[in-house]
Amino acid sequence: MSKHDPRPIQEVLEAVRNTAEAKVSYNGGFEKGRGPTGIAFSIPDGHPDAENPRTRKVYPERQKPAYKKAYKDLLKRKAPKALAAFPIREGVEEIDERAALVMNQTHIIDVVLKDLHAMLLKQMGKGNLEVVNNVARLVGLKVTTKGQAKNKAFMYDLEKGTKGSFKK
Repeated sequence: MSKHDPRPIQEVLEAVRNTAEAKVSYNGGFEKGRGPTGIAFSIPDGHPDAENPRTRKVYPERQKPAYKKAYKDLLKRKAPKALAAFPIREGVEEIDERAALVMNQTHIIDVVLKDLHAMLLKQMGKGNLEVVNNVARLVGLKVTTKGQAKNKAFMYDLEKGTKGSFKK
């Protein structure tokens, strides 16, 4: 084999093409899948959203755009009604946290605190500490920016005062 022999390059390209081709199949059966809220349901065999029963996660090889396109083309030919009943999600869908949704209580508190955090930072940036202090008062704290450097604030306990919080 000489230095400029194209065969090794051709072999590598052929191997890449074989792995890149999506191997899709549909036998008319069903697999288990989950919707964006986590509720389980039956979906056609080979569907990209089907989950592996061993790992309880979607098959990573089925998440590639080439597989989704090939599977969609296969269903268009073999079972167009199944494609209409079980659409394929093209991108990752995020759950709108602010939508009406039943969640664990800790998750609800996390969503509220995340939104509250953004709002309080915005208000502090404007110099409006009234809202921040209203929330801080709920847990017995007070916040001030007087005498502080830019983007700095001083917080103290309302019960102990400004001196009592530092004593042991």
